Amino acid sequence: MAGVHLLGMDRPARAAVVGGLCLAPLIGVGIVYSAQWLVLGIVVIGLAVALLRRPVWGVYGLVGGTFFDSIAIETPFAVLGAGDLAALGLIAAWMAHRLINPRGIRIPRRGVLLLGYFVLAFASLATGVSPASAVGGYTRLVIYGITMLAVVDLVRDIDAIERITIIMALCGLLHAIIGLGFMGTTGRLAGLIKQPNLLGVLIALGAFPMAGWIIRAKNQVTRWLLVGCLMLMALGIVLTISRGTYIAVAIGFMWWVRRSVRLALALAIVLGGTFIAMTHFAHDRIDRIERRLEFQDSSVVNRGIVAKNALRTIAEAPLLGIGFGQFGHAHAAVDFTREIGRGSHNFYLGTAASTGLPALLLFLAFLFTQARRIGVGLKNARNQVAGAFEGNWMRYEWAMALFETLMVYHASSLMVRGGQRLMEWTFFSLYAALAAVAVTAKKSTSEPEQSSEPPPAE
Repeated sequence: MAGVHLLGMDRPARAAVVGGLCLAPLIGVGIVYSAQWLVLGIVVIGLAVALLRRPVWGVYGLVGGTFFDSIAIETPFAVLGAGDLAALGLIAAWMAHRLINPRGIRIPRRGVLLLGYFVLAFASLATGVSPASAVGGYTRLVIYGITMLAVVDLVRDIDAIERITIIMALCGLLHAIIGLGFMGTTGRLAGLIKQPNLLGVLIALGAFPMAGWIIRAKNQVTRWLLVGCLMLMALGIVLTISRGTYIAVAIGFMWWVRRSVRLALALAIVLGGTFIAMTHFAHDRIDRIERRLEFQDSSVVNRGIVAKNALRTIAEAPLLGIGFGQFGHAHAAVDFTREIGRGSHNFYLGTAASTGLPALLLFLAFLFTQARRIGVGLKNARNQVAGAFEGNWMRYEWAMALFETLMVYHASSLMVRGGQRLMEWTFFSLYAALAAVAVTAKKSTSEPEQSSEPPPAE
């Protein structure tokens, strides 16, 4: 036996063996009962394995999937959109990456507030008027919470942040192109998702990064190309005739242009070009837009009734609400008879009515913490604090100004819509990730003797 040596196994090999042993029974069951879902599962697992070395790519997939979550497949247990599948793939890749590369996890700033929200949401679910109807919604909420942990842990540098903004801009532009390309002769622009209000929100979420890259453009050709893209997106937003999007976009851009003359000039050009395009190619819709902007149609009245229903529900059950995800069943416990079963059309009222005021306050406190941290980071970048952001203060200043504006737009938009869980949580996760970056930059500045841990491989 001399000269014979036992071969050891490194950490990735051990992880692969453990994973294979765990998956073997599931593969056997899949072959027997559901071969097609087995194939899908293998594809998802394969993608997750491919992301092991560059897990941050999973974040890019999440952002793109969020924009196109309307592309969905039916499974035996739920309808999963592209964003849902991307979230599951990201979680799998992140957990596997963490198993192979154990080290300190970066968590959201003031994460205890978010944990409190989850606890109260579960208590609200259990004590609600129809708990069974909201179990799936809470399961998704937990998945999105884990997704936030993954995003915050993986997005650690300006390169990743910039790539995310490029994906957002391209996805918003693609939605505008698809919507305008298949625009009917009458009616509101609905696009791929067949819902004008949501289409307006998605295009707007891409329009802000597109405007940001106009500021960053190095030459005139690129700048004018981006201005043309933004003009196309602005036309798409206008043709959705979504009043809530109009208001939120206006608030967001007014917040942003107060500090950027270049952006103000670009927006003036875009608005002028959009108006000319409307008068030449969509003149028949101008009258409809004007009527909608009078705010005297039945939709406004109905939304007012729904808001009163929500306020009445909050008054009846202020602590835990009517039950997480159960606002549509509120009429079973609260005395109202009009607009039964409709959503709140206001994220804040809907959260308070369904989950309770304490849960809403905890959640808003968490988001305010992220916004405040981004604001402090923006100030540090503008003041060129010595050592902050590893010398890339101009790039971080741009990114933090952009995401601060996105938060203003997002907060305004949620005043007039109930919210899409995946879309909202994807952006909540990005805000938390950027806030964590700002915190790290401050620590490395104030404590130069301590070296920060290296970022994960992309």
